[in-house]
Formats: sequence, structure tokens, C-alpha cells
Amino acid sequence: MSKSGSEDLTSIHEAMVKAIKAALPMVKTVDAYDVTRKGTIKTPAVLLEALEMKHGRRVTGGRTPLTVEFYAHCVLSVKTDNVALEVRNFAARLMQEIDGNTWGLGEFAERPTGLSAFPGVFNPDEKGFESWVIGWEQTLHLGEVWEEADFLPHDVAIGGGDG
Repeated sequence: MSKSGSEDLTSIHEAMVKAIKAALPMVKTVDAYDVTRKGTIKTPAVLLEALEMKHGRRVTGGRTPLTVEFYAHCVLSVKTDNVALEVRNFAARLMQEIDGNTWGLGEFAERPTGLSAFPGVFNPDEKGFESWVIGWEQTLHLGEVWEEADFLPHDVAIGGGDG
């Protein structure tokens, strides 16, 4: 896939995880948001998602500008005291960290824009959770991506057929 240290979406994800863990050491899980995930996670948790990508304004030679809409899902257990209020405080604190953050990537990442937050999914079960979602756009200036594509599968089933 991408080589270590290259300027791609893996680099920004890894830099975000590192920065969030450093700024909010009480957070137990910082990972990619995955709708297929089953099982449990440790909370407090931040789950990072890239929701949409658009071509951005070119300002650097040789790099592809990509404006990415990111979401950070702030998740707390329903067992948290005052969970409805605490999840908002959690989101507000993470918003402070995201605001202006280029994740230590220099010219690769511009400052975030359009920072906002809103209530996320609520599951009131015994092992349930409350969440708030922070959204923002960030323009990235990508270098080479996927220069080694030999990890890709050769055959996949589309529409449930065999082939």
C-alpha cells in the first residue's frame, strides 16, 4: 500500500490518532470508525471517519489537493455519570484540539474549516453508549498513494453471485 512517511490518508489518520492520544490521555480508544465493527470497545472513545472527499484548490507543486470531510465520533458508556452532559463536554474538549490542528504534518495538511458538532447515535442498553459527532473539512496535499497495489484481491463477489 503506501510507503512509510508518505503523504496519504494513512499518514493523516495516524497523525490524528497520535495527537488525540497525547492531548486527551484519558481516552481509552482512538481508532477508525467502522460500521461493520461488532463487539465492545473501551470508552471514552474517539472513532475517526472520512466521510467525503473532493478535489481541492491546488497550491503546491506536484501534489494533489483533496478536501476531506472528517467526523470524530465521541463515545461514552451510558454508565458514565451525567452521560448526556459529559459527552457534550467530551466533544467540546476534542473540538478544541481539532481547531487549527494540522496534526504535525506541515504543508501536507491545511487548518480545519467548518468545525461543528451534533448529537450522534444513542443506545440505552446496559452496555450501550451516548455519542456526539464532530465534523470538519480539511484540505490535504497528497503525494504518491498506492504505489504498491499487490495487496488488492484479484476476485470479488458483486451482488452475492459466484461469478
